[in-house]
Amino acid sequence: MSEQQIGCALPGRAGLQSTAPRLFAASIVVFGCAVLAGWRWNIPILKAPQPGFAPMMPITAVGFIAAGVALGFATIRKRTAQALGISLAVALSLLGLQSIAEPLLGSPLRGLLFRSAPNGPSQWPITMSLAAALAFTLFGLSLLFAQSRTRRAHFPFVVFATAGLLISGSSLLGYMFDAKLLLGGFLQTIAVYSAAAFAGLFTALFAWRSDVGWARVLAGDSPASRSVRTLFALVILLPVLCAWLSLRGWEGQLYDAESAVTAFMLLTIVLWAALVLASGFRLRRAEQRQLEANAALLESEAKFRHMAEHAPGMVWVTNADACCTFLSASWCTFTGQQESEALDMHWLDALHPADRERARTAFLNANAGRASLQCEHRLLRSDGEVRWMMNTANPWFGPDGAFLGYIGSFVDITERRALEQQLRTQAELLNQTHDAVILWSWRDGVRYWNAGALNLYGYTSAE
Repeated sequence: MSEQQIGCALPGRAGLQSTAPRLFAASIVVFGCAVLAGWRWNIPILKAPQPGFAPMMPITAVGFIAAGVALGFATIRKRTAQALGISLAVALSLLGLQSIAEPLLGSPLRGLLFRSAPNGPSQWPITMSLAAALAFTLFGLSLLFAQSRTRRAHFPFVVFATAGLLISGSSLLGYMFDAKLLLGGFLQTIAVYSAAAFAGLFTALFAWRSDVGWARVLAGDSPASRSVRTLFALVILLPVLCAWLSLRGWEGQLYDAESAVTAFMLLTIVLWAALVLASGFRLRRAEQRQLEANAALLESEAKFRHMAEHAPGMVWVTNADACCTFLSASWCTFTGQQESEALDMHWLDALHPADRERARTAFLNANAGRASLQCEHRLLRSDGEVRWMMNTANPWFGPDGAFLGYIGSFVDITERRALEQQLRTQAELLNQTHDAVILWSWRDGVRYWNAGALNLYGYTSAE
C-alpha cells in the first residue's frame, strides 16, 4: 500500500480500534430497538428519561438502528461487510436529507412505521427534529469518508464528524443547564436520548479512525499524547463542572446571580491555574527525560566512535537498506577515501576491480537474508599496494526486533595468506619427494603423511 493510501481499519492497531466501535455499534442497535419498543407498548422511560423531556421519535430510532449496523459493518475488514456499511451510510445521509426537506416533500418513511402518533395525541411532533436530521446526514457522510482509502478523504471526515460532535454536545449542555439559547432554533425539541446517542456515535467514529486529524494526537502512545489526552478531558469537564456548581448554588438560593457568576469565574480560574501548573510540571519532567536520553545517546555514540577508531580493524556500519552510514577513521587513512566519499555503496570503489562485483553480491545477499557475512577481498591501499582483507559482519536489531543493518570490520590478512601459500608450496614439495615424511605428536597422532609414506607403507594419512 502506498503512502497515499490508508486502509479502512488500521493495519497495526485493528484490535482496540475496531472492537470498541463494534461494541458501541451493537449497543446503539439495542438502544434503538428499545425506543421502538417504548413507542409500541407505551413505556415512557424508553422514550425520554423523564416527563417534560422531548422523546426520541420512531423514525429517529430506526435511523440509530441503521447507524449502529452501518458502523459495525464498516469496521469489519471484509469487502462485503464494508460494501454494506457504505450502502447504509448513503441511506443514512439520504434519510437525514429527506427529513430536512420533509416540510416540502412529506415523509414516506415515517408513514411506513406510524400512520399517526401512537398511543394518542402527543405534544411533541412525530417528525424527526432538524438537528437530528442534520446529525444523521453528517454521520452518514463521515462514515463514507472514514471508509475511503485516500488521504484526501481525511479532511472532510474530520470536518463532518467534528460538526456532529458539536451539535450533540451543544444539545446535551442545553439539557444540563436548561439553556433556552442552546435548545432554541434548529436544536429545538431534539431528544436528550438522541443527543447522547449521536455523541457516542461520533466518538466511536473517531475511536475507529484515530489515525486521522486531531484524534491522531489523542491516540498516540508518546508522553505528549498522554498529556494531551488528560488535558483534553479536563478542558471539557472542568468548565461544565464549574458552571454546574455555580448554577446549583444560585438555584439553591445560596447566593444571588452576581455571586454565581463570581463563583463560576473563581472556580474556573483556580482549576485552570492548577491545570496549567500541573501540565507545566509534566512537560518539564518530559523535557528533562528527553534531555537525559539525548545525553545518553550522545555518550553512547561517542563511546562507539572511540571504540571504532581504536579497534584493530576498520569498522563500518550500514542501515537496513544496505547503505553504509559510518566508516572509522582507519578506513579513510588506509584507503585514502573520505568518509563522505565512501558512504552508501561507494566503499566498493576502494576494492580491487576484480573483487567488487563479488563483494557487492555477497553483501546484498547477506543483507536480504539477515545472515552473517564473512568473505575475503583485495583492498587498494592509498599508496597503490593491494592488501588482502577479511570482511566480517553481523546484523544488528533494535529493542523491538526491527532489523537496523550491519556492523562489520575489515582485518588485514595479507601476511596470513602469504604464510598459507608458503605452507601449501612446502607441502607440494614434500609430496614430490620419494622419501617418507611423517609428522607425529603424542597428543594428535599423525599430523602429516606425504605421498612417499603412502608409497612406502601403503597406508593413507587417514588410515
